[in-house]
This record gives sequence, structure tokens and C-alpha cells, in this order.
Amino acid sequence: AYDVEAADPDPGDILGFSLDVSPTGMTINGATGLIQWTPTSLQVGPNAVTVRVTDNGTPTGSATQAFTITVSGSNPPTITSLPGLAATEGLPYSYNVNANDLDPGDVLTFSLAVFPTGMTINPGTGLIQWTPASNQSGDHTVTVQVTDLGGLFDTQTFTITVAEALNSAPVITSLPTTTGTEDIPYRYDVLAMDSENDGITFSLDIFPAGMAVNPGTGVILWTPAIGQAGDHAVTVRATDNNSLGVLFSTQSFTISVRIKGAGLVVQCPGDTDFDSIPETGTAKCLHVTGGDGFVKMADGRVQYMFGFADVTGIPKAQVMDAGMLAGAFPAPTIMVDEGDDFYLNLTNVGMLVRPDLFDPHTIHWHGFPQASAIFDGVPDSSISINMGATLTYYYKVPGPGTYMWHCHVEATEHMQMGMLGNLYVKPAQDGTLYTFQGKNFAQFAYNDGDGSTGYDVDFPIQVSAFDPEFHDASETIKPLPFALMKDTYFMINGRGYPDTVNPNPLPAPGESITGVNATKVSQPMGSLIEAAQGQRILLRLSNINITVFNTIISPSIPMQVVGLDAKHLVSTTGEHLYYMTNSVTLGGGMTADVILDTTNVVPGTYFLYTADMNYLSNNEEDFGGAMTEIVISPSIP
Repeated sequence: AYDVEAADPDPGDILGFSLDVSPTGMTINGATGLIQWTPTSLQVGPNAVTVRVTDNGTPTGSATQAFTITVSGSNPPTITSLPGLAATEGLPYSYNVNANDLDPGDVLTFSLAVFPTGMTINPGTGLIQWTPASNQSGDHTVTVQVTDLGGLFDTQTFTITVAEALNSAPVITSLPTTTGTEDIPYRYDVLAMDSENDGITFSLDIFPAGMAVNPGTGVILWTPAIGQAGDHAVTVRATDNNSLGVLFSTQSFTISVRIKGAGLVVQCPGDTDFDSIPETGTAKCLHVTGGDGFVKMADGRVQYMFGFADVTGIPKAQVMDAGMLAGAFPAPTIMVDEGDDFYLNLTNVGMLVRPDLFDPHTIHWHGFPQASAIFDGVPDSSISINMGATLTYYYKVPGPGTYMWHCHVEATEHMQMGMLGNLYVKPAQDGTLYTFQGKNFAQFAYNDGDGSTGYDVDFPIQVSAFDPEFHDASETIKPLPFALMKDTYFMINGRGYPDTVNPNPLPAPGESITGVNATKVSQPMGSLIEAAQGQRILLRLSNINITVFNTIISPSIPMQVVGLDAKHLVSTTGEHLYYMTNSVTLGGGMTADVILDTTNVVPGTYFLYTADMNYLSNNEEDFGGAMTEIVISPSIP
């Protein structure tokens, strides 16, 4: 049974409950919300449920909750197969474990509780595979276990007797070269010996793209391509050709590939003095650094962080010094126009507080269409920038909207520590005059063709949060496990209330950066929303929190949602799909473009905040958190 509880902010509204999705036999009391169900044996496994609560207001409103109930069986599985009990060094051994379960639909998982080195089992099929090594002759105990969804299990224990091979495996005697450089040939001559003087064949088990080995000589050749900087695992195998049994040995190592010309700043077109400000041409450029820094929470607590800093306009020779302990939260807001050629230099200045980390950095545009994988920032397909290096990213800016950007190296850790922000793309329609509802507009959220997304003033609203224990641990030791991450400082634009309504940049805690970068601004963005009565306000909402959903509420001034995740809300035939609401719910990385029309709003102060009361605090104590103010002044004559 599950007693569904719901609340409605409108006094007097009557709530009714219903099931949108439910398994056979489940019922709900429409008045009390009590769900009752007795699963059958045919319902073992996951069962989806969606419950809906609806009020009787005008218009009616509703909310849903979706969850999955996993039903366990009552009968344990039974292993029915018998294993082979003999094996030979160097020869493959296999045993396909079979099991039955009387509960229909129960899923069985196989595992090894006791097993010799090198033995594996397929958890889905139960296939055990093993090739005993040359030093594994003798008896080996094996215990295999099969477990159903309810945790019931059966085990089988047996002993495999491994006979000595009449042949010895070859031995690799050489040591590999473990460094390389993009676009520079790499070579490693693998040497091996065999006590029976058997012929040896070389092969690669694990290797990066483009690497090859000569099977007869053992010479490994590879020229790392541009974009293959980073660490690459390699496993080479030497196999003998003895008729009494084929044996082999392996050698595993890692090659660290450096970026070719990593220390050079690639200038922006038209930039003649390397400061990322073009003197000629139409390209747009930005230069940011990746490093660390400190911010101060609304209750006065200082937090260590990783972050980006804007160093555009600073001479190249001064970038490293300017970026030291200069990380800002949120990351610098990037504003570009649709169709721009955009060049962004990222310099990794290192972590001054934690130089032992040697963390590389990248820039990834979350949800931003990018034709070239090398500039996408995902380490598997892009370039990670090591300490002291700089990479220039290029983007042909696509359609308008609000996007998120962040570091994608060790993404969960680096985003929790502060390496994330927003990118706004302005539409090509900007500058063209449209009349909408009797007013003229020349700036818009999207290419609407009718002025319906026109606005007078715009403001970024970036909802985020920090886990102070995670940040404190990262300052001195290894970060806490991600599973223990619990945010307690909830913020808008990197600040908790009342700091959110301070219009001025907030300096970094002086006691943390004295002697390094005493003029640093670590929290540059307030979130006070100001407009005159009658103006249209564009709010660029984004959830840059990595742990929770956020519902942003404007209880007194309705919001018209005109775009979600940088997609204009129109049908395929051009009809508006805009909708009015007082709340917008966003998951991590999601964005929304909303317009507040203040034509009929009485001048005064209103609030914008998150719906969860737990998020309206500064570390679970003081009133504050993710809240800001909307100040409407009398209309402009």
C-alpha cells in the first residue's frame, strides 16, 4: 500500500487521485489517494506506476508522480548443470552454468564468489571462461553463485585440477617507451624469448586507433593523430607456436601523448597582439583560464572551488599570473550572435592550492550543436588541455537560445566544484523592428517573425548549488565519494539570498588569496531583476545544478515560456506553442527562455525563488538560498 499525499496552495480546492499507468490489479482511492495492490507471481520484476492528483479549480490543475515497483519472487534459483573438473595450463577451459527459477519472469545473475586468477563469468549467461597460466598447475576451488531479483540464491562449489603443460610460455623481456607526441612517429621494439626456442608471434590485445605491430618482428609503430593527446592503454601479446599447446604472455602499459605545440596561443583572426581582441575583421573572441579560487557563501563560509576566469584583453605573457586563484562562479557568461565565427582560447593555469592534482580541462557546450568533435570537449573525442597549455576552440554559432557550458574532464567533480556557466545566442532577427501588442521591439529571444519574443530588458537566472563538505575535502584531500554528495548551499547566479540582490561584483575572500590575486572578483553576477511598469522582461533560466531538479516560481508575475533548451516553442507550421505558468521545472543542464509582461503589474517588489523550501536556506540554517527580487518601478513617461 502507498498513501499518496498532496498539497494545493489554493484554499478550498478539492483534490482527486487517479492512476495514469499501473500494473494489473492495482487500485487507488480517488478521494484519499490510498494505493493498494497484491502482486501475482506473473508480475515479478519492474512495474511502472504513474499517479495523478487533480484539483477542481478553474482552470483545473494537476501534477503527476512516476515511480517503479520491483517485485521479487518467493522461490530461490537452482543450479542444474555439472562442471568439468580438469584443465591444462595454456589451454582454454569453459563451463556454461545452467540454473532454473520457479518464479516466472525472475531475472538471474551469475557471479563468482571463489575463483582462481584470470577466471571470468558472464553475469547474464553464466558462461565461465579461463585459460590457466603457466604457474597455475594444481587444484583450484571455484564457487559460483546464481541470484534472482529478490536476492535469493544458490551456490555450487567444485575443484578444478590443472595439469602442467609440456610447453612453457614465452617471456617478454623489453621495456616500452611510455610517452609520445601528436603527429610524431612512435616506435617500440618488443623482445621476447622462449625456453623451447619455439617461434613467437606478436599481436595487440588493447591499442589506440592507428597502432599496429609486426607479427614476426614485434615492432610496434604508431603516429598519434591530432586529437589523440592523453593516456592510451596498450597490451601486447607474445604467443609461441608449440604443437603441444599454444601458450602466451602479455605486457600492459600506458602511453601518455602530449599535444603538439601545446604551449602556443592560437590567435583569433584579426588579433595582431595576442590578447583575444581582434583589431580587424568580424570574428568574436574570448580568452578564459581554468584553475581554482575561493568564494564566500551568504552566511560567511569560505568555499574552495575550481573555476574559469575571463582574461580577454590581457597580454599573453601575463595570462598565467592573471589566472592564478581567479576562478569565478558561475563561469563567465558568453554572449554571441547567430552566425558568428567564435574563437575561444582556454589556458589551463593549474590549481594553485592543489598543484598535486595535475587536472586537465576542456570546454563542452551542453546541447550546443557542434559539427567538429575535436572542439566538443568530451575527452574521448576531443583534446584535454594540460597544465600550462592553451587550446583555441572554434564554433560557427548556430540558432538562438540559452545553453550551458562546462568542463567535461572528470565532469561530476569539476562541475560540483564550479566549472560551469551559460552561453546566450542572440537571433539574426535582432535589429529588425517588429510591432507586437502595440509596442515596437528590436531585440528578441528567437527568430519569431512576428515580434512575439520581443523584450525590453533581459537577465540571466542560473540556479546552482554547492556541497560544502565536498568542497572542503577537495581543498586538502581526495574528494568525497559522489554517492555522498549533498548540496546545502543553493544559489542564483552563484549567490544565496540576500547577496543575490547586491548589484555589485563580490570580491574573493581576501584572506584566501592575499599575495596572489588581491583584486580578484569571484562572484561577478547579482540577480536583482529591475524593470519599469509596462516593459517585457526576458529571463534566461538555467539549472546548472548537477544533483537535483529545480522548480523556479514567480508567484505574482506569470511567466510566458517561449523556448526550452534553446528550442523556439513553435509547431512545424509556425503556430506558437508558448504557455503561461507561474513555475518552471528544470533538470540539470536544462534551460528555458521566459517572458514576464509587466503591463498590468503594480509597481513594487516581488520575489522569484525555488519551490523546494529546503533550497531557501544558506547551509540548512539561515533564511536565504535560491531566491531573488523583481523590482518594478513606475512606468517611463
